[in-house]
Amino acid sequence: MENRKIGIILIIAGIILLGLIVYFLFYLNGSYNLDILSGRIGEEYTSSLVDTGSNQEPRKVIKEITIARDEEAEPAGKGEIQATELKKMAMSFAERFGSYSNHSDFSNILDLKIFMTDGMQKWADSYVESSRMSKGDTSVFQGVITKAIMSEVKVYELENGKAQILVKTQKTSSDDNVSESVVSYEDILITFVKENEEWKVNEARWQQ
Repeated sequence: MENRKIGIILIIAGIILLGLIVYFLFYLNGSYNLDILSGRIGEEYTSSLVDTGSNQEPRKVIKEITIARDEEAEPAGKGEIQATELKKMAMSFAERFGSYSNHSDFSNILDLKIFMTDGMQKWADSYVESSRMSKGDTSVFQGVITKAIMSEVKVYELENGKAQILVKTQKTSSDDNVSESVVSYEDILITFVKENEEWKVNEARWQQ
């Protein structure tokens, strides 16, 4: 029993001694003056060395830099969010619209009719009908794979329900008669209009 009491006393004494050592090293030494302000979410710190004018080592002073908190940041406007979504829509549309083969029977256009305005759907039907009539030999495969590289908002008029997105694409053409694919780059300007409160593609024009 006595040995247990002595052990507890020694542990307590050791903790007190350790606390005194830490106190003298970090608070009374004087080599470091830590000016640390409250560390809250949304704040960061930077440190710099300050010359004390003596033979001691420079003191490190940590200064607080307050940056904007998430809850204080102004949220993106509704118009900006819609413009961003239109850029994504335009890139997806351009990739599908520009990828085709002479074996796909114009599915690259017909499958996109759901995303077109009534006016562009009529154009699509007319284009496919005339192209089918003049369709050449399909015994030799020919195809193009289009990849959207980037997009840029050219016009965005939320009030008028109109937008134009320029999409830069990379096209890879392949042919059974050619051993290597041919890579080219082409831009397409896609025009959106609001139809029944939904953004629809009203025109897709390849740029020369």
